[in-house]
Amino acid sequence: MNVPTNCDTAAHPSYPSWNYTPAEILADGIVHALGIGLGVLGAIILVVWAPTSLDTFALTAVLVYATALLAMFGISAAYNMWPVSPT
Repeated sequence: MNVPTNCDTAAHPSYPSWNYTPAEILADGIVHALGIGLGVLGAIILVVWAPTSLDTFALTAVLVYATALLAMFGISAAYNMWPVSPT
């Protein structure tokens, strides 16, 4: 399959279109940075506080949740901040 270099969505409706202004891209970056920062803070609080009142199984669940939360924000930031290209 030949992928067009200009991602013409009229000719190829299955290709996504990104028509974001620089201000929207900056705002998206700020939101993701805040999400990652607050996610790290929340994960630290959970991991420090959880062992005082939880058993091993629940602590494992907290660690999995914190890891998944940070991974989700990181992957979302990478996806949304990556330069637009056909790939």
